[in-house]
Amino acid sequence: MDVSEAADWFATTPLEGWNGTAWVADVALGDFQVYDRFITERTFGAKKRIFLQPEAHRLDTSLYRLVRTPEGTQWIVVADNMDISGVESYQNTLLLLEASYSADIIEFTTTTLASGQESNPVPSVVGTTVCDVDRFSIDRSDDFSTVVYGVVKVVVPGDITLDTDHELLIDGAYYEVQEVSRELLTNAARALRRAQ
Repeated sequence: MDVSEAADWFATTPLEGWNGTAWVADVALGDFQVYDRFITERTFGAKKRIFLQPEAHRLDTSLYRLVRTPEGTQWIVVADNMDISGVESYQNTLLLLEASYSADIIEFTTTTLASGQESNPVPSVVGTTVCDVDRFSIDRSDDFSTVVYGVVKVVVPGDITLDTDHELLIDGAYYEVQEVSRELLTNAARALRRAQ
């Protein structure tokens, strides 16, 4: 059996792709793989998965950075790698990250008052996106022992723009974006939970 035939045989899960305005059916066909999370990083198997897709049913990652499975789970496309046999690609491997949170992207604007001073910043929602949140540390305030700030990593699809001037509203909590970086096909932000 040719390797590409095996890839086609196991490709039974269709994916829908988000094009920015609507879900598009059958943008890819493949097979989810299960990996032991105890022999890889801690998020594997819990919220990161590998999706194998034959070359004929490959996802166009330039068009779709967010996909959905038939049962409704949304996944951020993290990486896309070709699997090659000899000189030909027979399948592609997607690294997917479950997008289990929703975030409002908030921007603050000011106006110049009649006195020449700037007004207090006014928040406005400039976008909403799905995301993954990884809480990895808690920092205590040096000023007030009762204030706890949470430091999180927020991963969004690569076609979503984040900036250090933004705040994110996730599950009723505000997070100030401290750093933004490009990670493969995604954008990631290190954010600090703002005291309420």
